[in-house]
Amino acid sequence: MQPVVIIPSRVGSRGIVRKNMTPLAGVTPVVRAARIGLSVGAHVVVTSDATVAEQLNWGCQAQTYLYAPAPLHTDTCAMIDVVKDVLGRVPEGDPIILLQPTQPLRTPAHVRNALALLTPEVDSVVSVVELPQEQSPGLACGIYNGWLQPWRSGEVWNDQGWAGVPARRQDVKPAYRRDGTAYCCWRKTVEQHGDLYGKYCVPLIISAEETCALDTPADWAEAERRLQARHDA
Repeated sequence: MQPVVIIPSRVGSRGIVRKNMTPLAGVTPVVRAARIGLSVGAHVVVTSDATVAEQLNWGCQAQTYLYAPAPLHTDTCAMIDVVKDVLGRVPEGDPIILLQPTQPLRTPAHVRNALALLTPEVDSVVSVVELPQEQSPGLACGIYNGWLQPWRSGEVWNDQGWAGVPARRQDVKPAYRRDGTAYCCWRKTVEQHGDLYGKYCVPLIISAEETCALDTPADWAEAERRLQARHDA
């Protein structure tokens, strides 16, 4: 079946006003994401709280435009709810690829690599970037009732003390964060697990040089610098 690319394009934004629709190195983030989807032969779906008529003016060349008003396109809405809404209105196509416009350094190769990793034996593929060692959860601490304790991800604070906490920086294991370059999964992953991950999620490791979020004006300036440098090269 033909893959389905979902591009959520909320009009509002707190950090950068209308960032999805503002030209970045000459191309708006939403159009940039749509071009990636088209380049890998996917059915591109743009979903937004803008009307379909307004979306058509963006020039995305997507095959499907969906109007999905609040609360589906607010900063408090979970992305899985946006995906479920799209799948309910676009009943055909597999696998599902979520391309958030706020990752402008994405290339067609990133998406093709993610699709290659999405075999029938796995539920999903999610892009990640390695955290700097000093930001590893193995070195993180919290303060609980005035006491400094190691941060135990996914656990309630307890009285286990510092047992098992790496004593040296060199002993800390690599840690990764999701970077938004690509989320790929089967339609059945969403249906059966209610999320984009399922049980068996394969990482697509992206280098730090290939990823840049768009959360602040400083991020925007950095992304524009990198895109211009890529074009000049």
